[in-house]
Amino acid sequence: DAHEGDRRRRSLREFGYLQDGGTSHFNIVDEHGNAIAMTTSINTNFGSHIMGSSGIVFSNTMDDFACPGAPDHYGLRPAPSNFIQPTKRPLSSMSPTLVFNKKNSLVLAIGASGGPKIITAVLQVVVNHLVVGRSLYHSLLQARLHNQLIYHGAAVTAVESNHERNMTVATREYLQGIGHVLLNVDFSGTVQAISLLHNNNNNTVQTAVCDPRKGGIPSGY
Repeated sequence: DAHEGDRRRRSLREFGYLQDGGTSHFNIVDEHGNAIAMTTSINTNFGSHIMGSSGIVFSNTMDDFACPGAPDHYGLRPAPSNFIQPTKRPLSSMSPTLVFNKKNSLVLAIGASGGPKIITAVLQVVVNHLVVGRSLYHSLLQARLHNQLIYHGAAVTAVESNHERNMTVATREYLQGIGHVLLNVDFSGTVQAISLLHNNNNNTVQTAVCDPRKGGIPSGY
């Protein structure tokens, strides 16, 4: 339940803890420009609740499939194209992404956790940084919105709204003016990113940012 999830996050905020299920993302870029963007997931808390002899917790990614007549854990409505069939893979919102420029040089390694909010979170950071021109930090800091047509049974657009991040009044009024029903939420995905941009001296500047929503810290050498 969306309201229950928000209540839990509020109750745990004083401990600096953000509940985001069983997904994490990391990026690695070395001095030669070799890069990895990797999203790993057991889907929800403790996955399938089964642990192998090696100590590895098995995922419950079968929940990513659609079941007739029932939404999944994240409130996504079932679609026949995603029903369970032999040899078929379930749809996934995981979006580990490497962005290259016209010279085939890496400019951004990015990905996120957050269930179905991953795709919109990654896209908004990419647009804010590479199109709008905001710094990588401020691109991650910007308030985000998320629309998946039906969100926990209602046709709404989730908009981040808390003491740290708020969508502008102009953006809210525009969305409402074209028919969006807005739902305030604490967070909309957790993004990690590394950018490689050229400065005026034609030197490559690496910038690594962990999403302030989760409180991680980038590491380098």
